[in-house]
Amino acid sequence: FKAIVKSQTALRPGNIVRKYYLKLPIPLDFRVYFFNISNPEQVQNGEVPNLMEIGPYCYDAYKEKIDVLDNSTEDTLTYTPYETYFFNQERSGRLSQDDYVTILNPLTVGIVLSVVKTQPALLNTVNKAINSIFNNPQSIYLTVKVRDILFDGIVINCTVKDFAGRAACSQMKSQMSGLVEIAPKIYLFSIFGPKNGTLPQRVEVKRGKQKARDLGRLVSINDQPRLKIWATDECNQYHGTDGWVFPAFLQNVDQIWAYSADLCRSIYMNYTETLEMHQLTSRRYEGTLGDQSSNPEDQCYCTTPKTCLPKGVFDLTKCIGAPIYATLPHFYETDPKFLQQVNGLKPDHDQHSLFAIFEPTLGIPLEARKRMQLNLEIAPNDKISFMKSLPAALHPIFWIEEGVVLEGNLLKMVTSVFTILDVTNITKYLFLICGLIGCAIGGSMYYKNRKTATITPFNSVVRSVNNKIDCVQMNLRNKNE
Repeated sequence: FKAIVKSQTALRPGNIVRKYYLKLPIPLDFRVYFFNISNPEQVQNGEVPNLMEIGPYCYDAYKEKIDVLDNSTEDTLTYTPYETYFFNQERSGRLSQDDYVTILNPLTVGIVLSVVKTQPALLNTVNKAINSIFNNPQSIYLTVKVRDILFDGIVINCTVKDFAGRAACSQMKSQMSGLVEIAPKIYLFSIFGPKNGTLPQRVEVKRGKQKARDLGRLVSINDQPRLKIWATDECNQYHGTDGWVFPAFLQNVDQIWAYSADLCRSIYMNYTETLEMHQLTSRRYEGTLGDQSSNPEDQCYCTTPKTCLPKGVFDLTKCIGAPIYATLPHFYETDPKFLQQVNGLKPDHDQHSLFAIFEPTLGIPLEARKRMQLNLEIAPNDKISFMKSLPAALHPIFWIEEGVVLEGNLLKMVTSVFTILDVTNITKYLFLICGLIGCAIGGSMYYKNRKTATITPFNSVVRSVNNKIDCVQMNLRNKNE
């Protein structure tokens, strides 16, 4: 049985696992929750931000892998990930993409934070540039349509003539890969627009034909066998799979690794419990963003050797080129001090944890939820006109959830494997029992014939055998019940 499972779960050309690996037959459930600010003017004067969660705005995320190449010698498969997003009005309920939300402005605040980190001497120039490009903003907040900030884009006018404005626009164009030029020096910026229908990279993984434990293991991205952005070789290594397929037989595996392109690093999930799901014995795994302040294995992700972030906070600057901090939603599993800096957050294990539930024999996720919150740091800054009196806080902007639940025909395919296995086992034991009974009868008759004892009538033997078989069947029924 193990040999069959290992063979059929490998990414072999033509098999069902490879077919669904390359193109999911169902969309992922992609959700966005905004943190709408209810006291923007008071925050400008130093008060604690009052946040109200609005969402979910639900999208169908279709994911596939194209331009696939096989390397039989290395037992690898190389592909380009391709994804598209479509708004799902039914699941979003009364919410609409045309809703307006008031959120922390990722452009103006992000520009200031980038300069604070890299060239603080230029803050006066940056203040002039922001006033020129964004028409003298008076607040760190932005009121915007949901569709514009997520996918369609908000306008950045870089037709300005002053030196500071032109320099800032040139810097943004070179560093922000998501900008789309719609007219000379007129750009659109959105958070997820660059992900929608784009072809970002080439990914190489192991197929698992030669070695089943290697199934899905990430080999390289864009022909690079490791990252080059973190402080140590260990943290630059790719650990685990690409996150889309996992080896079979996870019964004794307590830690599962996968690479996260959103974080530019590999993360792990630890086994937490065994549970029943869809009448299948399953294993639940949960992950966090680590703790640079106390875990030596996470300290290679520190911004500098002397500036390690508190528990649950991860700096995305080296990954995406913007000073964004990732946490779990509502600062779940994050240093408690951040909950004191804003109002309105309620971390909850069921709603905000990062987890996957696997059927361990086949290594198939029955349910998985990837959750991440994006935040910007705010603080008073005398050189920036709209940031002079701000409170200090790690300020949430929104959080996202990408999930899948196995159901319908896909679930039937998984459960049918175990139905067949159960029938096979029952049949096997029935044959074994009948064989033992036959041997016992044959041996008994042979022994009695040799002793010339009284021969038992055939009908009595039949009744005895039938009684034993009835007993076996009754035991099997009781066991199944």
